[in-house]
This record gives sequence, structure tokens and C-alpha cells, in this order.
Amino acid sequence: MVISDGRTADAERVLDLARRFKRLHVVATERSQFLKQIAKITGGRYRELTPTLDIFSLHS
Repeated sequence: MVISDGRTADAERVLDLARRFKRLHVVATERSQFLKQIAKITGGRYRELTPTLDIFSLHS
């Protein structure tokens, strides 16, 4: 599990680190192209947190 607010001073370094993981699913508290890119390069899913989001639906 990786918990991040999406802010970083070195985006390339974070992307290189993310590539080491097989699949990262991202649940963002606000729209973030950076976090969306991380989910995409690892084959994971990107979702934005909403009052109706069911966390367990991420595994379906």
C-alpha cells in the first residue's frame, strides 16, 4: 500500500519507483493527473474518492 497526497518535488523519481510495482490502485481525494499516470503505468485503477465510493468495489 502506498499513501500519498500526490505532491512531490521530483516527479520522475516517483514514476521510476512506481514502475517497480506490479499494480498500484489509486484512490485520490481530488483530481490528480499525476496519480492517474501512476495507476496507468502499473496497470492499476484510478478512482476519485466520493461519498458513494465503495472501497471494496476496487477489487472487483
